[in-house]
Amino acid sequence: MKKSILGEYDFSNVTAINFMDNGEEEINATILHETIHMLLTKQTVWGMFCYLIRKVVIYDNNYKHMLDEFCTHSRKVQEAAAVFVECIYIIRNKGYKCYFDYLQYLKKNNKEYYKYIYPLIKFLKYLEPESSVHINIDELYFLIITLAKISLNANITEIDIEVFKQKKKFKKFISDIENVEKYIPNKRLNKLLNKYYNIIDKSGALNLEVLELELKQDMGDNYFINDEIMYKIKEYLKQIYKNSHRIDEISTYFDTVKLIEIDIKDLPNYSFPHSFSTFSSDTSNDDEIFNYCRERLGILFYLGNVCDIDLFDSRLLYIPKESMKIMKSMLGEKSYVTSYFDYMKKKILFLNTDQLQTRQLIEVSESPIVVNYMAYDIERDDIKGIDTNNKEIYLYCDRTYPHSKDLINSIAREKCKVRIIEYKNMYLLVVKVSEKTKFILPFMGIAYSQVRSDIVNSVLNVELADNPDGVTETDDYILKTPESIQVYDLIVNCLFQLE
Repeated sequence: MKKSILGEYDFSNVTAINFMDNGEEEINATILHETIHMLLTKQTVWGMFCYLIRKVVIYDNNYKHMLDEFCTHSRKVQEAAAVFVECIYIIRNKGYKCYFDYLQYLKKNNKEYYKYIYPLIKFLKYLEPESSVHINIDELYFLIITLAKISLNANITEIDIEVFKQKKKFKKFISDIENVEKYIPNKRLNKLLNKYYNIIDKSGALNLEVLELELKQDMGDNYFINDEIMYKIKEYLKQIYKNSHRIDEISTYFDTVKLIEIDIKDLPNYSFPHSFSTFSSDTSNDDEIFNYCRERLGILFYLGNVCDIDLFDSRLLYIPKESMKIMKSMLGEKSYVTSYFDYMKKKILFLNTDQLQTRQLIEVSESPIVVNYMAYDIERDDIKGIDTNNKEIYLYCDRTYPHSKDLINSIAREKCKVRIIEYKNMYLLVVKVSEKTKFILPFMGIAYSQVRSDIVNSVLNVELADNPDGVTETDDYILKTPESIQVYDLIVNCLFQLE
């Protein structure tokens, strides 16, 4: 049975894609769906509010209702645009009939998605081969995404900040129809769709040159997010949180967030493979995890020392600062976080150890030793604060490929050998940093051509260790024996908690 979760975007810099349960076409459609969420988040006012508040609620959740309200009142726009792009993808690659079949599937089996796409069906009907109205598929795509962005670019910063301080005040604010039509994306999109559908229907064609003046008027001054608009958004949120006990940290976080220009064509590369599977987890005692390391089929995963707070602000494990302080006082010297992934029992054991115990665990382990890349000391070519005595380690990176390029080049200071291992609907990039250290990065198949191109064109300080065809075979550097391949298979199966 297929899992219900195909992909996920949580207002971050990455989309998580289920690479296990579907074929390439469905995965690519899901990547596009989640990518549109990222696009509409990073390039719109409402989206950037969601992006910034999502992190701030970790510091101070007094205004979490703001995030809930922003998501609720922009969800229809986000999902309508995302499902629309899926439909466009199907029409491009499989034809109108396959799209129509997909639409009927949604109508019967996924009423929520069907509800989102429903206002756009009349536009997609223009792409029917027998349609009397001439529509170019690229121009239709551009129009709908533009209207979605316009809907999400209402100037929130001109609203009195008191409106957002209490949920009931916001409810009162949107009880006024003028405020709804001016600021609420879901309502703004409905109005825009009706307007442009009537224009197209009346003229019998979609001509963006003819619509240019109308679109510019609707875009207004906030259509393109620039540094000035970003500054206004940050200052507005700082005013809301000005009395927070964490205002210094919140302000510092805002200051670190910069606008980064991303080519729309590159957005799918910001997807990260995810199985959406979960092993059971439990705490462990010293003897138990030592025995597992010696005898079980699995991996020993070193996450890091809780005294190094930056290690725990990642997809692997997040620990808030206030919790970190409590943990430090409770754990004392046992501040090193280690886990064991038992592949046979589908179970994860967690253990807090001191420096000596951690070193002993690594020393006795017969299982592959996987290390959080943030716990790696580049200068020593070893784990921070721990001497592994040349024991082989695998640095696991949980970032997307575009976010990992600089990291790879900082680790691969000399030209390193690299392999790309193919798995079902995903790949594993393996960089040989040294005889003892391998850097591993999972990435989606849609990013393969970019990764390969960057290797060949020396964008990365690496060179392929395999044959030109890229087939996974043994080599003299990384996959020296068939057993070497099995180690990476085990690591992938454990990290993605595959059954």
